[in-house]
Amino acid sequence: MKKLIALLLALVMILGCVACSSNTDTSTNDSQTSGDTATDDTAATDDTAAEDSTDSDSLLPDSIKGSFLEDLEYEEGPLVVGSWGGSLDPVLEEVILPQFKELTGQEFILDPSYSSTKMIAEGSGNTSVDVAIMGDSEVADLAAFDLVTDIDFSKIVMDEYFYDIAHDATGKGVFFNWGRYGICYRTDLCETVPTSWADLWDDEYAGHVAINRMSSTAGKQLLTMAAQLNGGDQYNIDPGFEALGDLAENNLFAVGESTAMMNQMITSGDVMIAAWWDGRTYELKNSGVPVDYVTPEEGAFACINEWVISKDCQCPNLAYAFINLCLDPENQMSITPATGYGPCDTVSGEMLPDELKERVIDTPEEVETLIILDWPYISTQNATWIERADKEIVAKIQQ
Repeated sequence: MKKLIALLLALVMILGCVACSSNTDTSTNDSQTSGDTATDDTAATDDTAAEDSTDSDSLLPDSIKGSFLEDLEYEEGPLVVGSWGGSLDPVLEEVILPQFKELTGQEFILDPSYSSTKMIAEGSGNTSVDVAIMGDSEVADLAAFDLVTDIDFSKIVMDEYFYDIAHDATGKGVFFNWGRYGICYRTDLCETVPTSWADLWDDEYAGHVAINRMSSTAGKQLLTMAAQLNGGDQYNIDPGFEALGDLAENNLFAVGESTAMMNQMITSGDVMIAAWWDGRTYELKNSGVPVDYVTPEEGAFACINEWVISKDCQCPNLAYAFINLCLDPENQMSITPATGYGPCDTVSGEMLPDELKERVIDTPEEVETLIILDWPYISTQNATWIERADKEIVAKIQQ
């Protein structure tokens, strides 16, 4: 028995020596590979390199990295997004979606034909989207129907960099981007470059003017300007209806019922001058149509696009992740040239290339000139104004 115990002890000692020898060899091989003896500093350097490699592979923009958004527990998707369609959607799919997947592990899908009219028709409890892009007047309408939720601005990373006026009066929307609603004109057909809203009534353009339908944001903006030119304002609107009735009888070719219709009328030359957005004008210009945009001397209306979150949304963390990615300055460098509308924060504006700065709002001075209406008030007048427009404006074009 003693001999057996002695043999076992000897075997244990031999195995221990072999193990130590193996550890020493591994250490030597490591140092030969690195060209130096392994140290804690080297290990730390290796860890840092690994982290840098992982970071460089990330698609997330800097404003998102290290923010609270990386620590949220995300709901199961997909997030359903009501969008414009057109030039915005490819950017959302090609730029925002891969980042969204990395951040949340989920996907979003787009409904490119969504509108405030559709959301109102669906009604509370039946909304088919979680997040949607809306004009500022539409946000007021949706707020009146209690269809969208209050925004928690503590969850908007870029909020501290927004211009002071870049906050919706209802608190129900997050400013996404903005442009100007002014005058689009055909450079090859207009002998005189328009400079004022009053030029829409000029005899030079008789029968070749287009305006937007009253149910749209733009239609109400033009109505209030027509009132202002004739001694009224948004709260004293009768002078505006009288002026647009006169425009319909003498200069108006048609009321544009859609963006596609407006684009077609301007492209064909049936319309020489139109109340229209700068972004849409530049889209036409980029496609080869001889048009340009001018900010009237009385000022341009703010054309504001906002993200809203439906009250029926069951995945609010996904919604905030999506909105924050859309607001990121790096991503705005892709969104701005695609849409023709500029960011609503000071950081992104400074990053824009010069050719874009010439077209979009990017300075405090330009922001100060924007006209923003009292949309919560106008929302209470919406039905009345639309009914009056059909009788006092549209009907006169057909005579």
